[in-house]
Amino acid sequence: MNRRRFISLSALIGIGAGLPLHSCLLDKRPEVTAERDPNLLSEKEWETLIAVQESLFPHEEDAPGASDINAAGYFQWFITDPYIDPAEIKFKIKGLSRLNEESIKLYKDDFPNLSEIDQEAVLNSVSKISWGKSWMSTMLLLIFEALLTDPIYGANTDEKGWKWLDYTPGIPRPEKGKTYRDYTLNKGTKISSNDV
Repeated sequence: MNRRRFISLSALIGIGAGLPLHSCLLDKRPEVTAERDPNLLSEKEWETLIAVQESLFPHEEDAPGASDINAAGYFQWFITDPYIDPAEIKFKIKGLSRLNEESIKLYKDDFPNLSEIDQEAVLNSVSKISWGKSWMSTMLLLIFEALLTDPIYGANTDEKGWKWLDYTPGIPRPEKGKTYRDYTLNKGTKISSNDV
């Protein structure tokens, strides 16, 4: 089984448990965008995020990569979720700096500047460290969420993830004005932007 097949099967099997935690809550997150929000991530963090996501989930001729599904934009969207523990958000962002520290230790350069082979070696090294194993797991989870979410939420651009997996979404699909952002979990009561 090749890596791409393993990842796609892992996504289908494992992501179901994680999706409800992040995608069924009302929030006031910004729209997912492929542009860096300077209030959320530094330029260095953004470049590292793009590089690590592409290394974990690269574009192939017959399969979308992380940038094709707007995984970096989804990451920014996730870290602004008011329902996520701030310590978890800090851990994910700090992981980008720690990855660069490991990269400098091994190759004397930041992760985005390394060759693909050297990036793989850094990720392999980080995966053997306690924080690194956990961090890479959550990074993959967020990539899988971006791959499988309904495009109305800003990721899975042009349904590329669904098309690649030959997935037919459930019906009814969310529509503008009727997404989880428009309701609370408390009996579906609509709230205004002043309530959150």
